[in-house]
Amino acid sequence: MKNKLSEEIVQEILTTKSSGVLKKPESSTIEYKSLFNWKDKKSRAKYLRTFAAYANRKGGYLIFGIKNKPRKIIGIESNSFDIDDADISSFINTYLAPSVEYERDEFEIDGYTIGVIYVYESNNKPVVCIKDYDDIISESSIYFRYYSKNDRIKSSDLICLLNMVREKESQKWLDLFSKVSKVGIENIGTFNFKSGEIETSIGNRFIIDENLLRRIKVLDKYSENITGAPAVRIIGDIDKHGTIVTKSRYLNDFEIISDFLEHKTVDDPQEYIKAFPYQSSWYLPVYFYINQAGLTINETIQLLNNVKRNSQTKTNLIKRLNDDSRLLQLKSSSSIEANTAIGQKRKGFYDRVVNGRTIQVNTEGEAKRLLEAILNLPKDQFALSNVQPILLDIHNKYYSNSDVASKIRRSVSYIDLLFFREVEK
Repeated sequence: MKNKLSEEIVQEILTTKSSGVLKKPESSTIEYKSLFNWKDKKSRAKYLRTFAAYANRKGGYLIFGIKNKPRKIIGIESNSFDIDDADISSFINTYLAPSVEYERDEFEIDGYTIGVIYVYESNNKPVVCIKDYDDIISESSIYFRYYSKNDRIKSSDLICLLNMVREKESQKWLDLFSKVSKVGIENIGTFNFKSGEIETSIGNRFIIDENLLRRIKVLDKYSENITGAPAVRIIGDIDKHGTIVTKSRYLNDFEIISDFLEHKTVDDPQEYIKAFPYQSSWYLPVYFYINQAGLTINETIQLLNNVKRNSQTKTNLIKRLNDDSRLLQLKSSSSIEANTAIGQKRKGFYDRVVNGRTIQVNTEGEAKRLLEAILNLPKDQFALSNVQPILLDIHNKYYSNSDVASKIRRSVSYIDLLFFREVEK
């Protein structure tokens, strides 16, 4: 899933005229609010209606800290955005079905703290209200985004939406039949994601080990190209009576970062490098594995070019290898000098890292501020061995949160760049 909350995107949305008024008005994908007031019942209901409307259309941004008439940046109060994501998700799931995906973060724009929530377009439309809430949303209602308003869906739009759902489902079947025709019906089996059971066309039955089954969702992305690097290698004789298939080595971004933070010496570092084009982000610790493989930058680029996988990640990773200066500039969007609550939190974590003091991270918000602080660290001001266990703890606890995961990837890449590739500072 593409990260919609990059600093560049938010800066572009909040571009102002010389008068200080925002250039972009509210639209089908942008809604401005002056406050984020999760404690207020009516405010929560209005956010919920926007969530449903965005999910049923093309997704969109809820941006907090913008004055109405004229639209100017005024910021939100310190800590007002520090709500546990679990509380927000629980509230959404109580009133909307199917569930709505979102991500959120805080940004510093012109010295002000801005809260941003991005709601993703639902893959399972329509999203329906399943319970009344105050007098703002009602059970069985379907909300839709109309320019800058959230309203009950019109009959014509509902018919169009349902037709699109049917067409999408039909396309999935067509794609499946197309793949079957290429592979051959005799080579096709069925896989039950719940039970882990595989049954082939000739009656053989296998059972996937439950540890692998829990993470099998990564395989579709990684194995998309049949000629690409293998996702799973199954070893041993398998008979028709059913066998437990044990988990073997397959690579995803979680493991790539974990092995870096644990400073592992891996068996085949080139396989790690070849797995990079299959990931969703090009911010990964590539130089650590280049060193282990004993490759030059040019040899690594050639290795990546030989991977039969065309992706934006591959393209941008090669650009990084040619010029990684942009990574060093990330600290400009995460300043520790800003006289704001966020800036002060970053500075506090920065000082603790530099002074080698104990650091305890208890929330996703604290994790974000620490990760941002790390982007400001000069190489000669901290010990890598002190930072790695802190990052590993955050990685294990919060990587499932897309907001935190994005910052983990950038911080890890920054440290990787500092310590495993010589660059001009």
